[in-house]
Amino acid sequence: MCPIYRGKITSVIVHQGGIGTVAQSLNAQRPILVVPFGFDQFDNGERIEELGIGKCILKSKYSVENAAPILEELHNNARYQDQASSIGKMVSSEDTLSRSCDFVEELLYR
Repeated sequence: MCPIYRGKITSVIVHQGGIGTVAQSLNAQRPILVVPFGFDQFDNGERIEELGIGKCILKSKYSVENAAPILEELHNNARYQDQASSIGKMVSSEDTLSRSCDFVEELLYR
């Protein structure tokens, strides 16, 4: 049987925390477990935690024994799903291309 959250199938997205994957995960409006490998991924994992939409676990600490309770919490605690939906809706409603172009144009005109 599929896990149900308010009539919807729920899931937790597990990934390395790269900014592109974070963006796609936010768009999916699902809780996130970040397992960073390098670069900006550690910072992105911290931000995911600060936003209340997921957790971060170091690659060196990742094991079935350590990940299972975290995944269970992310899956079963409605707070994570609610926050992921809220943040995801905000992100997906942004016109990022226009905002980026406006920012670049503003810089050029300074």
